Parts: sequence; C-alpha cells; structure tokens
Amino acid sequence: MVRYSGFLVNRKRGSLLPKVYEALEMTPRKKPEKPGFAVLIKGFLGTDPYKCILCGDRLRFAGAQAGTQAMALLSERLRGMEKKRWLGRVRQGGVNSDPAFRSGNMSVKR
Repeated sequence: MVRYSGFLVNRKRGSLLPKVYEALEMTPRKKPEKPGFAVLIKGFLGTDPYKCILCGDRLRFAGAQAGTQAMALLSERLRGMEKKRWLGRVRQGGVNSDPAFRSGNMSVKR
C-alpha cells in the first residue's frame, strides 16, 4: 500500500513529487490542454459554432442570462416569433381580421 503513505499521499504529493523527479533526474509530464467549447462542438456536430448560418460571417458574443434555463429561453423566443407572425397576419388582413372569425361564427363559406 505504498500509494496511500509516504510521498504519494494526496496532501503531500503536490509538494514532494517534484522533489522526487529532481532526485531521479526525470522530467515531469505536462498535462494536456483541455479542448474548448468550439473545438468540442466542431468535432461533435461538424459545424463551426461561431459561424453565422445566414451570411457566413463570424459571430460575436453579445451577452448571457444567468439562471435562465435553455428551454425557458427557447420558449420565450418562439412566443416572440409567433407574436410577430400573428401581428403580420392582422396587418395584412389575414384570417383574424375576418368579421365572421371575430364574432365566433367560424363556418367556412365556399
């Protein structure tokens, strides 16, 4: 059980292990760098997360909302889009501006 005593004890390892490497004339191993968000997404999905899907330019970070769940943000965004579509239909004289629809008589006339 050498692992749990001596210079390999967790609380002493950080200070004593470099001294052991020096005594044995070894070079300590370098820790590999952790890949970032963009590299992981690019490898998993095959697309650049910082590239605009419309024009192809590079996106820039505009802001973040702490404490808000992704589904809440998505549903809020979708509600806003639905509202814009609804307002566009009303302005164009769509279904909602029909007097029969407003009165509750939704029978289809052919």
